[in-house]
Amino acid sequence: MPAVPDGVYINTPWIEPGGEIWLNYVGTTPECGDGYNGYTREVTFVTGSSTYELQGYGFGDGYWIGRGSVFLEPDYTTPLPVGLTAPVTGNVVLSCTPDGGGATQTLSFPLTVGPTPPASIYHSPTAWTWYTPGPVTPGSTATVNALGYTPGESVTVNMINSDIFDDTLDLQASAAVPVNVTADGSGAVTAQVVIPAGWAEGDSIHMVVVGATSKYLIIPGQGSPLLSDPSISAASNEGAFPGGAVSVSATGFYGGETVQLALHRESGAAIALSTLTADVNGDISGVVSIPSSVTPGSYRLWMGAKVIDYLLLNTPLTITTKPDTPRLAGTDRFKTAVAISQANFAPNVDTVYLANGLNFPDALSAGALAAQLGAPVILTVPTSLPDAVRDELIRLSPERIVIVGGYPSVSADVEALVEALPFSPDVVRFAGANRFDTNQQLIRDAQTQLGGDPITVAYVSNGLNFPDALAAAPAAASKGGVVVLVNGSATSLDAATLDLLDDLGVEDIYITGDVSSVSAGIQSQLNSIYPGHVTRFAGVNRFDTASRIVAEAWPEGAGSAILSNGLNFPDALAAGALGDPLLTSTPTCIPDVVLAQLSNLQLSDVTLVGDSSSLSAAVKNFTRC
Repeated sequence: MPAVPDGVYINTPWIEPGGEIWLNYVGTTPECGDGYNGYTREVTFVTGSSTYELQGYGFGDGYWIGRGSVFLEPDYTTPLPVGLTAPVTGNVVLSCTPDGGGATQTLSFPLTVGPTPPASIYHSPTAWTWYTPGPVTPGSTATVNALGYTPGESVTVNMINSDIFDDTLDLQASAAVPVNVTADGSGAVTAQVVIPAGWAEGDSIHMVVVGATSKYLIIPGQGSPLLSDPSISAASNEGAFPGGAVSVSATGFYGGETVQLALHRESGAAIALSTLTADVNGDISGVVSIPSSVTPGSYRLWMGAKVIDYLLLNTPLTITTKPDTPRLAGTDRFKTAVAISQANFAPNVDTVYLANGLNFPDALSAGALAAQLGAPVILTVPTSLPDAVRDELIRLSPERIVIVGGYPSVSADVEALVEALPFSPDVVRFAGANRFDTNQQLIRDAQTQLGGDPITVAYVSNGLNFPDALAAAPAAASKGGVVVLVNGSATSLDAATLDLLDDLGVEDIYITGDVSSVSAGIQSQLNSIYPGHVTRFAGVNRFDTASRIVAEAWPEGAGSAILSNGLNFPDALAAGALGDPLLTSTPTCIPDVVLAQLSNLQLSDVTLVGDSSSLSAAVKNFTRC
């Protein structure tokens, strides 16, 4: 395969009135030879019925012959009138007649002449970027991104080492292995070229990009690819759905640069998304909405400088079908918990956790344990057993019912009603001196029920508030771990909590929430006991924290997820027992970080828990806040 396909190529697909073009003669062509001797050449610009003669402007001899032509009147001073007031599209026509006689042959090159560049969502319609993640060394990869080609055309991308060429005058021996790609629906290309053996850091290198149809050839000045800058990168969560969102990050832009994001596809124009502004370090980070009109398929998410520079980056992005959004809801929190149980648990389960539905600590303790034991969490009124709850307990007919909390949480009268159920369950109660003690008793019991093996993962959450611990319950269950509730405002953990962690065999600690939720002192204490094994999830708010917890626990995605009201606790308490990723939302719209995480999970369904007052129709339709 030739380093660069033989042919005649134009250096730009557009110019300003009076501008110059260069035709590059690569190798030897049957129409015009090698561009040096043996032919008489004429260059014209043809648009409609008009033909304009271009004047010879310059000559270059390097890897190949280059000949310049300029749009001038015969006196060589006045730009031709074509394109002065509005863009004119036509073709540069190269006519070659053999000096010894023979038929004239022609080649055509598309060209637009206009006072301003053709429209582009980026800074320039012919921008390009090439970069490597580090020094130019054999086996490393150079990434090339470029605009301006004909949609669907075959494009050859390569690198030429100028130092080697100067020694050998052999283009083939001076080049890497070429890469052939197809221009996308916007004429953009991206390719990775492997640096060959014998090349070294500091070598002078040319990037070459050649279109087979447009005959457009890019060959910027020789040098290292963007100084081999390791800071240049682009990333996304690689998945999204129509109407969803995607988290993006990139580096390498100018500080303060406006960066345009767009979806590029195999066919059809790019879909412009929103813009992000680079910080003082040239980094961008944010969440970008995906229009509902986008069809599922494979895309590339491009990020291009729009104002200051010309940097182009991109990364793959798969648009999946929008997840289904079933809803589990009752007329109150108790019936919602029943609805969750009915939809997910068959009769004759081994265990049911019964907890106070008017307060969160006890049910919060049960969530991760219930998920591991395959047990539902059922909520009750402290002083009575609602009919719907009694009926669900009878349907489930568990061998064991675990009452969570003391008599203020679930009264003796309720306990008696449970004991009197017709299937005669084994009823046990775990009631500590406080919510933290109750939590620890439940955990020790669950370890026994699970066979007594070490529990190596613990999520440490503030037991005085609920938001951070909601998402922690199923995340902990996914790792075979537990949620340990603590007094987050304390400067250190008490001896009982430390003994619990030690007795369980915990190796990895995950703290949920920032230092206002679980203090820096507690983290410092845990770091000293479990050095290198303590991680804190702290977002800018409760929704962000939950998203971070879920992202870490399910890095490869999940088939299903739960979405619950993050401003209140009842619905999520029962839903945590399902073991699916649990994210939280406002009642009326979904925060952007949550929407992006739902996309990242690549879900087939998102179950909403709670009625429309908890999660509105707008949330069901993935409306972004």
